Amino acid sequence: MLFKKIQLTCFVFFYFTSICYTVQSNENNPGKIDNTAKPVLSLIIRCDHSGLKVGDEIPIIFLIKNEGIVGYTYSDRNYDRSGRMPEYELSAVDEQGEKVPDPRAKWTGGMMGGLGGEGRIASNNSFTKTIALNRWALLTKPGIYQVTGTYYPEGSLSKIISSPIRIKVLPRTDEETGVYINKLSTQLKETKDDQD
Repeated sequence: MLFKKIQLTCFVFFYFTSICYTVQSNENNPGKIDNTAKPVLSLIIRCDHSGLKVGDEIPIIFLIKNEGIVGYTYSDRNYDRSGRMPEYELSAVDEQGEKVPDPRAKWTGGMMGGLGGEGRIASNNSFTKTIALNRWALLTKPGIYQVTGTYYPEGSLSKIISSPIRIKVLPRTDEETGVYINKLSTQLKETKDDQD
């Protein structure tokens, strides 16, 4: 008799445990049980450069870490023919809390491809990608800016938003601006000569 009570108690316990687990699994996706593990990604951004001045390219490093138990596969590329890779997005606000204009805010295109391969990060590993803030925010004045990064993962994973960082952009004197423009003009001429 005691053995049958123990059996019945165990059966009831495991039965209700399995029902609770199924209900919990279905909370975010009613009607579907998803037993497949997915990568859990996190994003940190940083800028390793100091002494940046108005007009300089501002490199922001995306550090994407896989904190899940399964690997994450992604398109590993360094450019997009559209001019920027939409999976790595940046935004900035100035000291007054105003959003810095996006130089391509009215562009309606999307991902246009570019040479690349397949990247994969295992559990507890990460990868980095450096993205120019200037492709996403038109910083034309000196000041301190708050920058936030967003990564759009492959597949059905949700976007990841970083904690904001602060960068300081210094002014240029008129003389420095003249020298900088001449340098850029020379680079542009050399680029055109190489393509002829």
